[in-house]
Order: sequence, then C-alpha cells, then structure tokens
Amino acid sequence: MARLTLSIDHIGILAPSIEELVLEMQLLGFSIVGPAELTAVNESGETVGLGQRSAHVMFADDYIELTTVDLPADGHHLEHFLHPPWGIRLLLLASDNVQRTHEQCTQRQLQPGAVQQASRRIDYGQGGEAGFRWFGLPAYDWPDALVAYVEHLTRERVFNASVSKHPNGACCLTRLYYGGADLPNRYRKLDGEGSQCIEIVEPGCEEETLGFPPERTTPFAGVGVGVADLDATAAVLEAANIDVRPTGHGLGTRLRCGVCVVFEPTTASR
Repeated sequence: MARLTLSIDHIGILAPSIEELVLEMQLLGFSIVGPAELTAVNESGETVGLGQRSAHVMFADDYIELTTVDLPADGHHLEHFLHPPWGIRLLLLASDNVQRTHEQCTQRQLQPGAVQQASRRIDYGQGGEAGFRWFGLPAYDWPDALVAYVEHLTRERVFNASVSKHPNGACCLTRLYYGGADLPNRYRKLDGEGSQCIEIVEPGCEEETLGFPPERTTPFAGVGVGVADLDATAAVLEAANIDVRPTGHGLGTRLRCGVCVVFEPTTASR
C-alpha cells in the first residue's frame, strides 16, 4: 500500500518553542497567523485556556497548525505527545457532521473519544470566535500523533482569502509522508474520501522522496504543500538562503525539528 487518500482539515507541528517554529516557517515564505492561546468549552459551558499556543499557516480549505504546550492541564489532548521527538503530532480529518462521523467510527470499532467543543479567537477577516466540534481516537491505538475528526461551526471565519496568500506561492496541503515499509493497519479504517493522502517513504528512499537523509522525528516525516509556480517558489527559497533539494514531487527542505516540507506544483487552487 503506497498511499491512503484522506480529507485532511489540518496537520499540526508540535515544538518546544512556538516563536522559533514561526520564524522558521516565515523564512520559508509562509504568512503566519498568530500565535494565540487556544481555549475549550468545559462541561459548565465556560471557556477555559488549554495552556497551549498555536499559530496557523492558512490555505483556502486546509491549514498547518504550529503549536506548543506551555502549561498542560490534566487530560490535555496532547499529553501523550509532549516529549521528543518533536514534529508532526496532529492529524485532524475533516467532517461535515462530527456526530455522524463519531457513530461511523464506533461502527468501525475505532473507539472514538467523546465529542468536545473548542474555540479560538479570529483576528482577521470578519473576526470573532471560531467554534469547532471534534473528537479524538485513543492514543494507545494511535501513538504516532493525535488523530481526530473536526467539524467547523464557523468555517467562514476560519478560511479567509486575507490570510491564505503566501510569498512562496503555497496554496494547499497535498500529502503527509509516513516513514516505513507500509502503513499500520489501523490507518485503513479511516475515512478514505478526500484530495490529500498519506504516502509511504520506504526505508532507504528518504533522500529521493524528501530531499534529505533520515533524521529522528515522528513517523510522519514530512508534509507536502502545493504551490502555483514551483520556479517562483524556488526563487523565494533561494533568496532566503534555504537549503532546498529536488524530490520526486518537487523541492524539499527540512525544519530544525526534523520535519521535511516538500513543495510541489499543483493546479488546484482549492
């Protein structure tokens, strides 16, 4: 199995310093929203802080979250991943009805957690509070990253043209790269409809696929980002003295946390 097609809402890169990660992504030519504190709605309906700050690389229909957890409360949704290796530790799949998706996951014996409600402040576009309903899958079955489904309650506030343009020409997520001979069987139970994919990076093929030799990171070794004009992207990266190397899909570079970012040409403005 070389790849698995999915509908990815966003992926998250977890690092010990949000400031350093934001600066590094800006040097790659991404426009960054935030960072800002994340909040949740508790059982009493109160909005409470999560001890977590996130910044966002927004595209038209999906995004990359850059996050750090400063003061995690007991039961924090990332508590199982707050240790090295840092890197891609969140895989959030899109749902247009999270309650129905929860029922489907139960039928597939994925043992989903309870549906929760969360929010974050939006300071671009029309602004306001962006609401989400989401649930996660159990960490003991999904040790690579927090795998969850999310439904946007205020999608028009989150995805806005004012923040989806980037100097490097990036316009969408295309794929996640997973290191190994094959995907674990549990991934085959996920919803398989979507325009992105998880693609295997076989041992010994890291430089060919990602541009760089293997480095200690999470099993998700890299993220693919679609760009409108690969030559224009290359010029932006060259001007910033970024070490970029050719890959099977385009041009790859590597963050300090070990995650590779592969820029690839796409006609999908999405």
